[in-house]
Amino acid sequence: ITGREVLSVFASTSTSGRGFDVEDTGAATVTLSGGAVGTFLFSDASPSPWSYEFTTGENRKYPKLPGVDATDCYHFMGTKQSIAFPSLRRFKYGQEVREAGWDSPLTLEREQVQHQDPIIAQMEHFAKVCRGEEEPLCGGRDGIESLAVIMAVLRSSQTQAVVSPKSLLDKARDGMDCAADAGDGESASASQSGS
Repeated sequence: ITGREVLSVFASTSTSGRGFDVEDTGAATVTLSGGAVGTFLFSDASPSPWSYEFTTGENRKYPKLPGVDATDCYHFMGTKQSIAFPSLRRFKYGQEVREAGWDSPLTLEREQVQHQDPIIAQMEHFAKVCRGEEEPLCGGRDGIESLAVIMAVLRSSQTQAVVSPKSLLDKARDGMDCAADAGDGESASASQSGS
């Protein structure tokens, strides 16, 4: 979303809400390259209208929310504007504002979104990528880096220490290099003994 790398993660999780072996509640703070800091709060154990499923209305399994105003599950706040998802409401300072600050008026802009079934849209895109008609929206490197952030969240919640996703990737890569080197040695030994 930001185009920035997650440099560090600190997280705390709990299983006390539902009492299962899997985390049901937690918080994570991430620091991005460029200096931005993000905070994520999550819970699968509290009644709230702020889940992705409730706010997007994409899955008919979930009931409609009471009330008429759109509810958002994600809020991104930057120095020039803030945006809410899925409503795509954007708040920023108007052109008339000479000096931005707490007492400066904000403007509200709203994008129109075409609602469609995300599973169908994803599968259509996947088929087009397989046929060479489109480039993937998310590449393998993006997936691996996202997984490293999730692994850093889990590691941090276990150790209560700040964890670098890059260090986890480097450690995994070093382990793969060692395994590949050992495999190459075995292949070389086998071919030499067989000749």
